Amino acid sequence: MIDKTEVIAENKFVGKFKNGTEFYVDINLRYKTCSKSYDIQHNPVDEQFVLSITGNMRGGHGQIADYLYDEDTQKVNIVQFGEGFDEKIVKRLYDIWKRWHLNDLNPHCIHQDKTVHWTKCEPCTVTGYKCGESWLYEPLPEEIVNQLYRFRDVWNIIDKVNKAI
Repeated sequence: MIDKTEVIAENKFVGKFKNGTEFYVDINLRYKTCSKSYDIQHNPVDEQFVLSITGNMRGGHGQIADYLYDEDTQKVNIVQFGEGFDEKIVKRLYDIWKRWHLNDLNPHCIHQDKTVHWTKCEPCTVTGYKCGESWLYEPLPEEIVNQLYRFRDVWNIIDKVNKAI
């Protein structure tokens, strides 16, 4: 088995909230080979590209993306941005995080209603797969992978400039 992790961001300062609390993010892309794994369309998969994003702030660590963006008001909660971040980038990061984090741990196949809790979901009408009986992989779109690399490249340039000053 091959397991290689590429760091996109490590403890990267995103910004501060109104109360002064700082928010940091870790972003990793993990390439792994695997056996006996399937994608959300029930196809066998022998390699995966998996996204992992975690946040860190005083009082919280882990899956805390909801602190970044308020779905009700449709506004970014960061008021003072770290270098390389602005409202648009924070919103894009939030969207990617919410949609693609741990894309190898999907309980639903493509034929099942994702809005139904996995314990109440009907079996797949095509294969009989019971929701949650295994983790299914959903490949990251090339656009998402490219966006993450663009984030990394910009943040690396900023870090290099700051170190040179």
